[in-house]
Amino acid sequence: MPTLEIFIHQCFVVGTLLMAAVAVYLGIQVLTLGTQAHQDAARARAKEATNPDTTTHEVYYIGFFHPFPAAGGGGERVLWTMIKALQDRYPFIVSVVYSGDGLTRAELLAGVQAKFGLEISPRTVHVVELRRRPWVDRRYPRLTLLLQSLGSMWLAAEALHELRPDVFIDTVGYAFSYPLVRMVCGERVPVVSYTHYPTISSDMQTLVASRESGVSNSSAIASSPLLTLLKRMYYWLFAHAYAWSGSFAATIMVNSSWTHAHVVQLFGKPRMTRVVYPPCDTEALADLPLTGRHQLVVSLAQFRAEKNHALQVDAFAQMLAQHPEMTAPEGWRKPQESALLS
Repeated sequence: MPTLEIFIHQCFVVGTLLMAAVAVYLGIQVLTLGTQAHQDAARARAKEATNPDTTTHEVYYIGFFHPFPAAGGGGERVLWTMIKALQDRYPFIVSVVYSGDGLTRAELLAGVQAKFGLEISPRTVHVVELRRRPWVDRRYPRLTLLLQSLGSMWLAAEALHELRPDVFIDTVGYAFSYPLVRMVCGERVPVVSYTHYPTISSDMQTLVASRESGVSNSSAIASSPLLTLLKRMYYWLFAHAYAWSGSFAATIMVNSSWTHAHVVQLFGKPRMTRVVYPPCDTEALADLPLTGRHQLVVSLAQFRAEKNHALQVDAFAQMLAQHPEMTAPEGWRKPQESALLS
């Protein structure tokens, strides 16, 4: 009899835990997506703002999770080249751009034309404005990788709430958003990843282990054995969480063989991972004459701290001091990045 009572008690506890888990899951789903009426209204707004060709196929919404679509870097060229390719081949597809730039569709597309020379039709582009971008934009004094990754989940939740797409494409590398998409949308919304650079790599872990200071490892941590040990543990745990999150992607694209090797090692999906090199239009450069050129120094990269361009920036600053007639090129993502040259 006591055995039966214990069994009943255990069944009750397990049942309660399962019901609680289901309640939490449904709560997250409702809080993220909202009601079906809310999503229907979001689709209606997208339908009203666009004009896809549905003569051969019903409209299909592909969401591009790229909170910085107005920036002028290589990642943005990949984003808009993808959208251009979809427009040319699949006129029934509406590209939903989740943006945090606060620009209208017309302003975004005008910028794309000016920066990349790509003519994007507004007929199949729908912009969804995100208000939570500061959660991934800010520089946290500690645990930056973890807090920005958690912020990307919060930002992705807003994106899904504003409009649930038929396909979710992350073109920035916010892998922590993938399990959230799968949790609230299920397999009906596959996740596609384009990773330019893994959030964490074995190179970063080796840098910490060797106690070398750098962009991702301050001199205070590098000089302390205890802080180095703690950061190695933090990186180890974060790498496993990042790998687990990345495994939810149905298709993975990377921009280089180096990134391919690291992403395959982390995400564990070699058959689903392909190298898709970034589009580099050199036709206009080939038409430039070799004579009559001005003495200019141009860096084909954004000055961003995580790219570890400190040496280049120092050299460029000295050159500007000696030659005040020269100016630094525009293309900063944040105002504080322009201050790197001052």
